[in-house]
Amino acid sequence: MNLSATVPSTRVVEMALGVAEVSAYGFGLLFGCYFLFRLKSMQLINRNLRWIMSFFMLSYMIVALVRSAVVMTSLIAQQDLNSLIGFSWCLIPRTVSDTGVVVFHLSIPAMALDRVFATLYPVEYSHGTHKRLGLRLSCSMVVIGGFYAIGFAIFDYLNWWTVDPPSFELIFTSTLAKAVTNVAFFVVYFMSSIVLFILIKLNAIHRKFFVKVDLNTRYQYRENETTLVVLAPIVAFYGLAVFPAAVFGLLHFFAFYPPETNVLFQKISNLLFALYGPFFAVSFVLAHRHFRRHLKTDLLKISCRSAKWRSNDANYTDTEGEATASSCVHFKELIAHWSRIARRDVTRSGASETSGDASGTTTSGAGTGRPRTATAQTTRHR
Repeated sequence: MNLSATVPSTRVVEMALGVAEVSAYGFGLLFGCYFLFRLKSMQLINRNLRWIMSFFMLSYMIVALVRSAVVMTSLIAQQDLNSLIGFSWCLIPRTVSDTGVVVFHLSIPAMALDRVFATLYPVEYSHGTHKRLGLRLSCSMVVIGGFYAIGFAIFDYLNWWTVDPPSFELIFTSTLAKAVTNVAFFVVYFMSSIVLFILIKLNAIHRKFFVKVDLNTRYQYRENETTLVVLAPIVAFYGLAVFPAAVFGLLHFFAFYPPETNVLFQKISNLLFALYGPFFAVSFVLAHRHFRRHLKTDLLKISCRSAKWRSNDANYTDTEGEATASSCVHFKELIAHWSRIARRDVTRSGASETSGDASGTTTSGAGTGRPRTATAQTTRHR
């Protein structure tokens, strides 16, 4: 094989992967902003889960900004960032990026833990007893990610001469640490996915057999199941990104391929990570019925606003009012539906008491027959 032809072809592949990665990050940043904007006002999703999902998307957006700047600099200057500003200065943006990567990975088990609490303690969740759980988990993830990133930044700064040349990539100067970290991320993801799918079945069982609980508890079980049915499959798809990263880390540790191939595999892992961010946001918005309804309303507002600018009429205001009225009608129908279910369960559970009351009422009616007759006779006399 001609080596001079192989090097340019590898460079072309790396540039193509870099362009694809930047494009994925760009779309993820745009839709991530909309996801966060709608998530903060999504009251039908538990506050704790909203905190965790917010940190999940924010960590992705931080990584996207740092990685996009690094990749675009490499594409434009045709040089690695280390060659331009030096490896020591590269540790600063890499520490920020590594912190975001760790928070992103830890958010998945945090979501699973939050859903475990929501399933085991539905009454407390409905009353807001654990309302700070999501914020505490999110802050803990940031602290763990910060210690992780700063620790390896110091380690790489003290051992940068062990790799020639040093690289901006995650823990590139310690193949063992990279392999262990990627495998640990995969194991945590895999266990979290199993827990989420088990919780779907548990919430369905509770909603089916615990029919004598109050309306808030039953509603909590229903919303847990609705959220888990959407969340679990989306989280499961993250295996397409985290599993190749674990495999590449192990292969690199055992030196199954040359360093040039390892750089190529690292870029593939970065691209898969970049694609999962917008995939999560888009899939959750389209699959969750409350998010989907808001998306339809927002698209309708945008289309009506464009029509207003083109025709300079007042159709936009009328359409917005219709959309708001439709949302109110839907919410009233939802309340009426749950009220009917509650009344039906109360009627079933009190059937024996109703039969006893009916017999007592019959006896009482027999005792009051004479006054009614007297009243009727008085009326006829008059």
